[in-house]
Amino acid sequence: MSYSIRALEDKDRDAVAAQTCKHWTLTRLGYIDHFIETYDLPGFVAEDNGKVIGSLTWRPYENCLQIVTVISDEEGRGIGGALLSAAEAEARRQKFPRVLISTENSYVDALKFYQKRGYVLYRVHYDVMKDLRKQKPSIPEIDTNGIPIRDQIDLIKDIA
Repeated sequence: MSYSIRALEDKDRDAVAAQTCKHWTLTRLGYIDHFIETYDLPGFVAEDNGKVIGSLTWRPYENCLQIVTVISDEEGRGIGGALLSAAEAEARRQKFPRVLISTENSYVDALKFYQKRGYVLYRVHYDVMKDLRKQKPSIPEIDTNGIPIRDQIDLIKDIA
């Protein structure tokens, strides 16, 4: 591992926003019935030789530390797992009993990734993408893997 994980600083915000836009087209992401602006959220970055190669943003939500985004530009280097570990340590430091993360039903790789790291299915927000699309029409109906993007799935990990 030649990268390091550190707290997201103001100087990183444009790079993190560019990463977020590359993956989701905007820094404003839908969750259940509202949108979350990610630009000013706290978080962590993975940095390699001064370049941001991964990021994670979070917010307090329902007595949890809710992870809003996890992005890695380089799969297979452990960046996503290292960012999750940093967020879990932050949750412990701030006395949150759980970490919450959401993904869409079609993101099977993300569901697998989180469950391998101890996250369990918590709740399904059935058919919420239909309403979010009314506010953000750029959300596709079908994922690149052919699965309809319909539901949001919350996963949770007890860390207390």
